[in-house]
Amino acid sequence: MWSPDNHSCTNNLALEEVTVSDTLVRAVATGAHGVPWPSTQWRLMKAPILLAFLGLATAQVAEPTGTVALACRGTATQDTEPDAKQPISMGIVLNFTTRTVQGFPHIGDAEITKVDDSRIVFVASYDDNNVEWGFAGTVDRVTGDLKAHWMLMNMETGNSRIVAYSLKCQPTQRML
Repeated sequence: MWSPDNHSCTNNLALEEVTVSDTLVRAVATGAHGVPWPSTQWRLMKAPILLAFLGLATAQVAEPTGTVALACRGTATQDTEPDAKQPISMGIVLNFTTRTVQGFPHIGDAEITKVDDSRIVFVASYDDNNVEWGFAGTVDRVTGDLKAHWMLMNMETGNSRIVAYSLKCQPTQRML
């Protein structure tokens, strides 16, 4: 621990004071055996330089723009036959301009609700007097794994159906 009387430190290296003002940053560190490191003089650094450095540490991936077409392969599993995973191939289009996902059967456009460094989240829903359905999914931006669930409920009969999609997707390029 740092002592203001003798500027000693019991840790190998400890930053003792950092203050940010309009124009400068002052910092001093002391090393083992109370020897100041690198010296006892205050180190001056322009605040804009420090702020730029901190900005690099917290930089985020920019949200994608335009459209991305994905070729996806995997399985679709219905709740009525949970052990029967049906192989499926489908094309999915992520449109970041309109914030929609297209390509799932019976869904139409799903809304992209969140995009961060690791995933894209999308949802859709429909409701009329007798039938309600909901759809939600994610795409892992690193691995290409797409997980989605579609649930249909007949409000008159109480019957429901759930389909779970587990897909591996890769970006495609236009062939023609």
